[in-house]
Amino acid sequence: MESIAADAHNLPFGDSTFDVVLCSETLEHVSCPQKALDELLRIARKAVVLTVPLETPETVEKNRSEKAPHSHINRFHSDSFEHLKELGYTIRKTEMNESSLLSRYGRAILDARTLPDAAVPVISRVLGMRSVAIFILMDYWFCQLTHRNEGLLFVLLKDEKSWSDKEKKRIKPTDIVSTAIPLYHMRIP
Repeated sequence: MESIAADAHNLPFGDSTFDVVLCSETLEHVSCPQKALDELLRIARKAVVLTVPLETPETVEKNRSEKAPHSHINRFHSDSFEHLKELGYTIRKTEMNESSLLSRYGRAILDARTLPDAAVPVISRVLGMRSVAIFILMDYWFCQLTHRNEGLLFVLLKDEKSWSDKEKKRIKPTDIVSTAIPLYHMRIP
């Protein structure tokens, strides 16, 4: 899978280049989230899928005042994208539960996939990517028990007909893990 690094405020793609655009855990970091969102909507033909964390106002204000690098400087809530309805978009949203299992252990392994092989944690080397898939499955079941809401998932539909409640394909954790793009494979313009 080819990838490039780009400024979210000025994406180097034409209008409606992609059927669906995924923006996961990014808008909370950008200097102008509305401009970045406008760009995502511009390059998507059917929909934009967004995930954002739930942050307290105090955390965001502290990050802004301290100018903490790579921190969450924007805050989102369940109604953050409702203004798009006036422009004809359909908004689907759901809460994302997060368990301490993935937060503490799985993230370290998943994040390690973006580093050169020499930096991959021992557990990932010993158990391989199967271990990540097992963590994801365990986390799913743990989330069902804890119901701790840590984020929101939005699907911003340009056309309601693009949505279907019918399941298209069951995605396994190994499918997700195998699509990871290590940073050292990225082509920077």
